[in-house]
Amino acid sequence: CRNVFGIRSLESGEYAKNITEKYNDIVIVGDGVLGLELASVLHERGKSVTLISKHSRILQKLDDDIGSHVHKEVSAKIKVVTGTSVTDIQEMGNGKLSLETSTGKLQAEVVIFAVGITPNLDLARKAGLDLFMDRAILVNRSMQTSDPDIYAAGDVATTTDLVTGTTDWQPLAQVANKMGRVAGSNIAGKPMEFPGSLGTTLVKILDLEVGFTGLNSRELKMKGIEFKETMVKAKSKAAYYPGAEDVYVKILISKENDTVLGGQIVSKDGGAWRLNALAMAIQGHFTVEDLFYGDLGYSPPFGPVWDPIIIAASISMRD
Repeated sequence: CRNVFGIRSLESGEYAKNITEKYNDIVIVGDGVLGLELASVLHERGKSVTLISKHSRILQKLDDDIGSHVHKEVSAKIKVVTGTSVTDIQEMGNGKLSLETSTGKLQAEVVIFAVGITPNLDLARKAGLDLFMDRAILVNRSMQTSDPDIYAAGDVATTTDLVTGTTDWQPLAQVANKMGRVAGSNIAGKPMEFPGSLGTTLVKILDLEVGFTGLNSRELKMKGIEFKETMVKAKSKAAYYPGAEDVYVKILISKENDTVLGGQIVSKDGGAWRLNALAMAIQGHFTVEDLFYGDLGYSPPFGPVWDPIIIAASISMRD
């Protein structure tokens, strides 16, 4: 159908930009990072946006207790249809599109699918390379494939989950860039190894800074890792300082050795840098006590003397 497409390349992104400038009623299928970024940008451009999610709420990488705040904020400004999947799309005589969904019918002028990434593995299959769960090319820390003369890097290649030490697939820009550096260096004869990654993700959704790193509670349960969790609501700056916003911080801690296994943050101010601080703590194998004693800088315009991260660690230490 006309005006129905996905985002798979820079060219398709440019196409989406040009098409959406001409139309007002836009449906986005997908509730992950890409879908939410698209919905946010289009909403800010004054478009009427409907976001379709097959889940009970958006952004499933966040746990329910902290993710519900994102869902509430987004739903207040963008129409979100949950528990729904698109089954058919037909062109109507009036130039609009009719969407048949599992819960009813919708109309739109443009439909954009943002339902995740699927690497192109055709060449790898033809070369007989080992694959990981038929989703990515299996590589070692030097970025070598099962054929030592063939290297792979980027969204098509596997990584090592730094929390569990197991093989994983994390298609993220910062991971892909480091992989490329390592692969190129090894090809040029200068040995390097890529240690792995945490899946650290930051996204601006409307006026929210949202991020997650490491494992969430669902993933920890699936892997059989016993953990405790703490979520706090605190202020992004000193409470008396203008512009202080609520910060929701969640940390997940190993019951076995008190190391930090995961972190999630939602805020309108100061969320991104705090999420990156949690990522470094996880990568450094910090215990919750290490996190509590982290010497974060203090200045009222940037944060309270008891930073939300430190408060979360302090509460977790009591449990």
